[in-house]
Amino acid sequence: MPIRTCLTCGALISTGSRCPACREAYRTSYSRASWARAVKARDGLRCRDCGTDAALEAHHIVPLAAGGLDTIGNGVTLCKDCHRARHAATPAALALSHGVR
Repeated sequence: MPIRTCLTCGALISTGSRCPACREAYRTSYSRASWARAVKARDGLRCRDCGTDAALEAHHIVPLAAGGLDTIGNGVTLCKDCHRARHAATPAALALSHGVR
């Protein structure tokens, strides 16, 4: 069997175009408003970086401009300040915060 990479996360796979986790997440796409509500609900209405429950926003882990999707797996709940900090991060710091080396 040929080994290839998942189109979404880059994991090594032997069949299909996406790994099982990404395949499931890819199937469930949401409108932007319902996506944000679903991400916040999954995260317990708390910022994943600092834990506050104030001024929450949903952040795309893989930006839409980079091919990210409105799926639960591609979102994280952040407060307004942490969201701004994520977007202000240098590309290297941003990559490290997303597990990319």
